[in-house]
Amino acid sequence: MLRVLMVDDERYMLDRLLHIVEWKRYGFEEVRQCQDAMEALVLLSQEMFQLVIVDLKMPKISGIQLIQEMKRRNQRALVIVLSNHEDYEQVSQAMKLGVFDYCVKQYLNQEEMHAILTRVCACYSTNDLCERTGPFLLYYLTLPKKTSIEQRLVVEAMIQRTFLGCELIHLNENRLVVLIEKSEIFHEVSCFDYWLNFREQLKHELDLDISISRGISLEMLDELGEYLKVGIASHPCAYRLEIFNVLSYIHQHYRERISNQQLASIACLNESYLARLFKRETERTISTYINELRMYKAKELLKSPTIKIKEVAYQVGIQDQLYFNRIFNRQCGMSPKGYQEKMKLDGII
Repeated sequence: MLRVLMVDDERYMLDRLLHIVEWKRYGFEEVRQCQDAMEALVLLSQEMFQLVIVDLKMPKISGIQLIQEMKRRNQRALVIVLSNHEDYEQVSQAMKLGVFDYCVKQYLNQEEMHAILTRVCACYSTNDLCERTGPFLLYYLTLPKKTSIEQRLVVEAMIQRTFLGCELIHLNENRLVVLIEKSEIFHEVSCFDYWLNFREQLKHELDLDISISRGISLEMLDELGEYLKVGIASHPCAYRLEIFNVLSYIHQHYRERISNQQLASIACLNESYLARLFKRETERTISTYINELRMYKAKELLKSPTIKIKEVAYQVGIQDQLYFNRIFNRQCGMSPKGYQEKMKLDGII
């Protein structure tokens, strides 16, 4: 059973939180409220809460002081802070203390709370709203320390536009977990392609250089909690630089002929060692990975109703149409023409 504690000296805000959210829908069987931090500390010492929603500005003991005391007592509840427009410094301080998320009071509404509580539920693996059965891909994303709150909000919005349906979980001020359900659109190969483009876009538009882990496969949502508890430091989730460089080259040059000799030269490794290392880090051989990328790109091209199969094959770096047909059939379970016809029948093109 999940329990939530709301702490705000303004009665109307407590009432608003109570009425805009159907708490039982998110697994919260008990909702407690109090109007000052001292009362909250008493409750926290007597009862176990999974979520605490706290106003940053309160008389006597502020929200920041309450969070600091919770940390001192090693209380593990997730914390969401409520702020006003002008509270940027306090929000930044709260994020450094490891709060889960924050809401600007003026924008607090049902949709905002739904987005946050869905992520809260994922942490406790009790999200009965979510009918997803997996498997999933988990990515750790690290932002530079200089990232402002405004930039972080832009980054998060861009992620959610790129990976529709993904969940964002805040580990601290500069580190996020991005949880993506695997599908025909989102898989290890396509997601790496999306992340490469995403990084370049952030460098160009926001002058931010972000770090993104390789995708960690989760078969079930239940496994998520363990990763969030243990954290990134305990998981070898970054590609080795040699493999990252090879993958980047493959994604940039898949339209061309790519040889193992070329890739070994880029990685500064001999071919046999690169092949073993690549298989260990990606769980695919080099040729399998290249073919998966080319077929993913081919499926995107086939969404054009007028494009010819021969042209698709050429654009993904395969000169022999019969070979292209064979690889496509093997990976997608149907011919390229059949896939194109299916897109038409499904109304996608």
